[in-house]
Amino acid sequence: MSTTPEHATTFPANLAVTTGETAPLDIGEPTWTEEQRFKGPSGPRSRVRLTGHLALGGDRPHLISVSEPDPSLVGAGTAAPLRVIFPGWTEAADGFTRHLHDAAAADRPGSRTLTIATDGVSINGPALPYRAAVTRTFTEMARDRLAIISHFAAGGAVTFLGRSMGAVLAMRTAELHLQASPGTLFPLAELQLLSPGVIAADVPEEVTFRSPLDTMPQRLKMFVEFLGHVGADVVRESARHPVEAVKAGRTIVALAAACGHDTRKAAAIGGNLLQLWAGIPWKSIVSVAANYPISVLTGSKDTVREVEQWQTLQGMYPHNVRLRVLGGKGHIMSLDAIRTVGHLAA
Repeated sequence: MSTTPEHATTFPANLAVTTGETAPLDIGEPTWTEEQRFKGPSGPRSRVRLTGHLALGGDRPHLISVSEPDPSLVGAGTAAPLRVIFPGWTEAADGFTRHLHDAAAADRPGSRTLTIATDGVSINGPALPYRAAVTRTFTEMARDRLAIISHFAAGGAVTFLGRSMGAVLAMRTAELHLQASPGTLFPLAELQLLSPGVIAADVPEEVTFRSPLDTMPQRLKMFVEFLGHVGADVVRESARHPVEAVKAGRTIVALAAACGHDTRKAAAIGGNLLQLWAGIPWKSIVSVAANYPISVLTGSKDTVREVEQWQTLQGMYPHNVRLRVLGGKGHIMSLDAIRTVGHLAA
């Protein structure tokens, strides 16, 4: 079913975005497939989340969710700010990613909220061919996101909210944004990284903040430890937030079933994991931290929190990098989405 609700924004028919490394990408009108109303924590005002498909160049469909700002909070002739959510591969614009999306939209009622599903993974989104699923790089995904975000920003300032693996994709997108010709893209105001899976690679010897993750075997060992941590964290967070845990459990079961039904989605997850293990070059992380404000929110129990890495960056760029570690919280703190999103601005 395709819907075009009265409150839906009319977007430009086409928008070409050039980063200097890629040909212009044309974006057409989104095809909306679902309209969902929800209420924010601050009052009874109804909000709306639209979910649908958006095609780039006619052959690269993306699953997106959009919530429009409260018109009373946006001045006439003023472009609303945009907050873009980059979910991890277990939160691909379905299930409890919607919970995170709705919490972010309610947290900033004067902003438009956009979630872009992880390529080839989303339960309700399109699968990639096997080869593309394994080999599609975060840089290629970031190029698509620059075009999509430019389409929805409409001149307003943009904030990235990257969750887990999505934090890596947010950093890559910011790096490409930095490389673009000045004035050709949207203004990027801040990166907010929630339980980030950002792991530095190719760290120079003179940067001595860590050494345990310098080799691939050490990163694989960390991932095994992470899997054990997630199991314990699920139990802990489920006891604290049982209603949200039920929603999350359904999503995880649905994701597992989707991967079993269509192994191309499992292949996409595998391709993403290989890139996560490879890490992000230290010089890339530094370039983003030097040019954009970054707020990092992680938990003291998260096994991939890389606190020393962020502390080093905070020392290098104290006006740009802000780190907050929540005691007793682990990697899936976004299960408590409303409070977690609130912590980002605290």
